[in-house]
Amino acid sequence: MAKASIYDLLSQRYEPVVEPQEPTGQRSDYRPDRLRLMDGVALTSAGMVARDEVPERAMPVLSPVLHGPDGFRLLVHAMQDVMRVDEPRLERHSAKALRLHALIQTISLDALMLLEALPEGAGFDIVVSAPLRSAQAVEIVLGRLGTMVAASAYGAGLGDIHHSDSGWDPHTTLGTRESGGQPYVLWIGADSLLNHDDIAELHRQGLLALASRQVGVCPGEAAFALLAQRVLDSGSGGDEAPTTGWWLDAATLLEHPERSMRDNPARQQLMHDLLAQAWPVAEPPAYLVMDTLELPGRTMELSAPLLERWPRLDIIDDGLSVSALCGWPGEALTPLQLVLALASVGHAKSALLLNQAAETYSRALTLHACALAMSTNEDSPAAAPVDRRRS
Repeated sequence: MAKASIYDLLSQRYEPVVEPQEPTGQRSDYRPDRLRLMDGVALTSAGMVARDEVPERAMPVLSPVLHGPDGFRLLVHAMQDVMRVDEPRLERHSAKALRLHALIQTISLDALMLLEALPEGAGFDIVVSAPLRSAQAVEIVLGRLGTMVAASAYGAGLGDIHHSDSGWDPHTTLGTRESGGQPYVLWIGADSLLNHDDIAELHRQGLLALASRQVGVCPGEAAFALLAQRVLDSGSGGDEAPTTGWWLDAATLLEHPERSMRDNPARQQLMHDLLAQAWPVAEPPAYLVMDTLELPGRTMELSAPLLERWPRLDIIDDGLSVSALCGWPGEALTPLQLVLALASVGHAKSALLLNQAAETYSRALTLHACALAMSTNEDSPAAAPVDRRRS
C-alpha cells in the first residue's frame, strides 16, 4: 500500500483560503431621490392586497384583552390567518417581536414570488423594516428569512440583507450602505399596534378612537413586500428606459403650525400648497391613497382643495383611506400605501399618496407610471419633486 505524501496530508488538514467576493452588480452610484417600483403585495385585516386585488373594507372588532385609557374595550383590526411560529427566545423577550416575526414569515413566500420579475441573473438586496427593539430579535428574523431565500431558486442572487427600524421614508430605508448595493431591492416588513405600549402612544398623539370619543383610528397591523429597482445617477438603472413600473420620487413635505390651532380655510390652504408642489400638472392622478380621513376635520380639509383643483376627481371612487380599510398599521403605513396604489392603478396610470394625520406636517408621495413618462419623453409627467419644507 502506497504511503501518503506530505502534500496529500497537508491538503487534508488545511482548507484553502478563499477571499470573500462582493456579489456581481454591486454599485454605489444610485440616486438617493428616485426608485422604480415594480410590484408589491400586502396582508391586512381586510385581506390580501395584490395587483388588481384590493379587498373590501374590514370592520373593526372589540378586542378581548385590550382596553383604552377610558377603561372600555378597544375596537381593533387584527389579522386572522397568521402563520404560527415557535420561537422561545422571542416569546421570552417580547410579545410584539414574536408577532412581527410571525407576520413577516406569513408574507415571506409571497415576497419571494415577486422576484420572478427580475431579469435572469440579477442581484438583489433585502431590507426588512419592522420596529424590532433588540439585536437578538433582528438576528432571529433576518436569519430565518435569509435561510429561506438561500434555499430557494433565488439564493444565488442575494446580496446584502439588513434591518431598518422605520419604513416612513422609502428612499432612506432602501438606500445602500457605504459599500454599495445590488440594482434591485426586496423590501419586506410588518408592524402591529395590538399591544398596550403602542395603544398608549396612539392615545398620546391624539389619534386613538375610544368608546368615549368615536373619532380617531383603530389599532391595526399589516405585513408587506415591495420589489424596487435602484436608479443610477446616469439613468434609469438599466440599458433601456423601462416601460413598466412606477417612478417614486422624493416626498414633498410641508411643516406647519398645529392643525388643531388653525381654522378651516387655513387648513385647506395647507392642502392647496401641498398639491401645487407635489402635483403641479393639470391632469389629476388616477388614484389617491390617504392615510386617514377619520380624524376631526380631515375630510373637509382634503376634499375642498381636491374638488377645486380637479372637479371630476372623487376621493371615494378614486381613492381610499388606509385607516378605514384596515386600521392604523404603524410603521407599515407608507409601504402599505404604496402597495395599495400599485394594486389600484395600471402601468399607464399614476397615483398620489397623502399623509395628513400628523399635527405639524403634511406629506405627499407621487407614483408616476414609467410608460406615461416614456410617452411624454420625460423622466416623469411632473418635475421630479424634492423634499421641500415650509413653515
